[in-house]
Amino acid sequence: MSSLYFAVFFAFLPNPVRIAFYRLLGAKIGKRVKIGFGTVILAKKIVIKDNSTIGYFCQIKVNTLFLGKYVSIGNFVKISVHKIKLASRTIISHKVDIVGDTSDKRSVIKLGMHSWIFQYCFINVAREVSLGRNVGVGGGTYLFTHGYWLNNLDGFPVNYGPVSIEDNVWLPWGCFIMPGVKIGKNVIVGARSVVNKDVADNALVAGIPAKVIKEMSYRHVDFEEKTQIITETIQDFAERKNKKMDRKETNQKIIFSFDKMPTIILYKNIQNNISDLPQTALNVFFDSVPRDTMECYPCFSLNDYLSSSVGIIPKTAIDWLEFARCIGLRFYAIDEI
Repeated sequence: MSSLYFAVFFAFLPNPVRIAFYRLLGAKIGKRVKIGFGTVILAKKIVIKDNSTIGYFCQIKVNTLFLGKYVSIGNFVKISVHKIKLASRTIISHKVDIVGDTSDKRSVIKLGMHSWIFQYCFINVAREVSLGRNVGVGGGTYLFTHGYWLNNLDGFPVNYGPVSIEDNVWLPWGCFIMPGVKIGKNVIVGARSVVNKDVADNALVAGIPAKVIKEMSYRHVDFEEKTQIITETIQDFAERKNKKMDRKETNQKIIFSFDKMPTIILYKNIQNNISDLPQTALNVFFDSVPRDTMECYPCFSLNDYLSSSVGIIPKTAIDWLEFARCIGLRFYAIDEI
């Protein structure tokens, strides 16, 4: 009980004091971390990486709290589970409830990079809830890992089961995911759907209960169309930022310059020798890029969306990558995985 009193007391002190308090208790907290006014954290183990933010008046009661780099937790969020692990650049919006049992090791929730739980969601974590990379959980969605009320001894159903959602899945607003469900990769679920059984990779499902509408949730996009989409996104970004954008195309690459400074270079084919790339621009390839190259030069791959560390990518290019979320583009920095 005394730890609760201390946590509540320190919740209303300035951020640097609260950070120092948690570090004194053994927490590993990185640089430029912000914990909002009135937020109470009760945890035996705390790891918060650089540039992460927890909003105002949150209540976090866990055994283990792990936040990767650039994680954002909104205001009035309630989390009560045994373990929560949020990978780099995940977002939990305002007024989300994530409820489980802090004493049960099965009560675990994990989110992959760039996944986002929108506002007003309720997630029950009686069993593990696992979200892969780039999973969007629309507002007002419910994820349940148990279902019971009436007596199982009298023949009424009682159900417990983990929920697993793999990479690149979109659950629009108001969905309901039942216990024991596994949703595969590249799946889209229709708004207000109730998913009560597993969904195969690449499917588009909808309804109550959800049924397969299409076996493929996406279409093939060729090289020319991808180039056009990227060009339009860069043009839109330049207009929003009031920057003059120039485009120069050769047989090998397209150079996008902002205010006469080359900022993004799109290579049509990966070169056999890519050891002499510019350091002052983001080098974008349609193919995978060797890790040792990414460690030395600012690079981004449109094949697997891996990127160099944001520490070596020019700020304007980083701003464009963030802006490109409007078309669903993501980037997975190699030092954040």
